[in-house]
Amino acid sequence: MKVYLIFITFGKLLHLFECAKKDIVFVVDRSGSLTSDDINGTIDFIYNVTSYLDIGSDNVKISIVTFNDEVQTEIKFNDYSTKEELLSAIANLKGMSTNGGTYTYNALNHVRNSTLTSDGARDEAEKLVVVMTDGASIDLVATIAMADKLRNDLSAELFSIAVGSKPDQIEIDGIANDPDSYYVHSVSDFVYLCNMIPSLVPKLDAGAVASVASDCPLEPGVTTEAAAVLEETDSSSSNWVWIIAAILSAILIILLLICCILFLKKKKRKPKEKNEAYQNIEFSSDTPAVQGKPIFREPSILSNNGWTSGMNKELTESSMFTLNRESTTSLSSIMYRDMFQFTPESKPNQ
Repeated sequence: MKVYLIFITFGKLLHLFECAKKDIVFVVDRSGSLTSDDINGTIDFIYNVTSYLDIGSDNVKISIVTFNDEVQTEIKFNDYSTKEELLSAIANLKGMSTNGGTYTYNALNHVRNSTLTSDGARDEAEKLVVVMTDGASIDLVATIAMADKLRNDLSAELFSIAVGSKPDQIEIDGIANDPDSYYVHSVSDFVYLCNMIPSLVPKLDAGAVASVASDCPLEPGVTTEAAAVLEETDSSSSNWVWIIAAILSAILIILLLICCILFLKKKKRKPKEKNEAYQNIEFSSDTPAVQGKPIFREPSILSNNGWTSGMNKELTESSMFTLNRESTTSLSSIMYRDMFQFTPESKPNQ
């Protein structure tokens, strides 16, 4: 049982270092409050984030859903098999029209009932949803309730990205998982989304590292030093989670190995008690030729030396053979220094 637990734990440790399967859905607001440039800035952001991810059938898959009065799946998980094809399809989404209201809860309901349960979604993959919006939804209560259903029904991780000053902070925080400091992001304009890439990418794919493009404009009020500290903090906090988990798992494996070794040592077979061995040897002779008490000496009881004419040697050897055959103690483990022989009644008989 202990060995079995060791293999399970070792398997879990290996799982920490392999790239996990993740199905990531970008939910993009395209309501009437946005412009074509805003949509293009959103698409550029998704394109750049995706370019850093490890895209593949055994790694990360991407789906994009847009919403206003209606919900539309623009890219399904199984639409493209290569990263190059996926990036090309994302780039082609630029130029979409904007209109209608902000029905965020409808989009989240679509993601729960369709995107993450079909369209190439994988049952064993982790579910991540990134909601991007510039304003408050039509129904705050329904939106937060639908986000909770995603978390409860599919164990999904939800990130919220608020752009501009119109989003309802209560709603943005309610959509995202806790803590807000990790799952909630905000910028004042779509052109500043590129500053968010280094902090978001490792949260979506732990093995990925991203940097800010040289042409990315710095958001007013955010200094270069502050942005660098924020990026480093987000990245290091994510890395430390994996490092601590790996260290704890390694310690657990070592402890289990030690316990297993100690357990196996205790299970080593010990020689039977001498008295038990003695009791299993039966001498049947009507008139024993010798009498006396057992003494501990080097020679074996089956040695030709020391046998008297009255001792039934063949019978004794037969008894020893029976002992070796029927008991778990081998003959060699009995016939060693602690074996006994009888002292003769008189010296001439010896």
